[in-house]
Amino acid sequence: MEDKKWEEWGGVYMIQNNVNNKFYVGSTSNFVKRFILHRHLLRRNKHHSPHLQAAWNKYGEDSFTFMRLCVVENNELRLAIEQSYLDYLRPAYNVSPTAVSSMGIKRSEETQAKMREAQRRPERMAIAREVGKRPKSEEQKARIAASHIGLRPTEETRAKLRESSAKRWARPEEREKIRQARLKERDKKR
Repeated sequence: MEDKKWEEWGGVYMIQNNVNNKFYVGSTSNFVKRFILHRHLLRRNKHHSPHLQAAWNKYGEDSFTFMRLCVVENNELRLAIEQSYLDYLRPAYNVSPTAVSSMGIKRSEETQAKMREAQRRPERMAIAREVGKRPKSEEQKARIAASHIGLRPTEETRAKLRESSAKRWARPEEREKIRQARLKERDKKR
């Protein structure tokens, strides 16, 4: 576990309603990604647990706490520990009383094609674009900038960037767009 950052750790977690103390228990191979996914689904009113979704809608996002119960790297052991939490705590928001994982499931070509198509739907694309446009706090911007310090793109990446840039500059409309932007910038400085 030492070679991973804490954000990448996996284990068993809980989503607790601070108003009525009911909760949801789950397991993951990456806490941060899973918490982001839960919050995204709950905000979009698309969570798989109707009880958790109803409580989220009723009490609001600020009434919930996401917490790690234990860190477990081994997949089989993680499911066993999650199952023991489910058996002992009997969480109100879990749909299934059994801990299951979709890791290692081989889906048919047809199912994979359906999943790809679902990701390409216009409403999904709009959500993805909207997420990218959300304003970032100064703290988030600083963390992102700090994470890029010292990183150098590989030679392959640099070649791709050169090729992409050359293609853009080859189009007259692109050159004119850049020229106009530079003129606008020059006029602002005057």
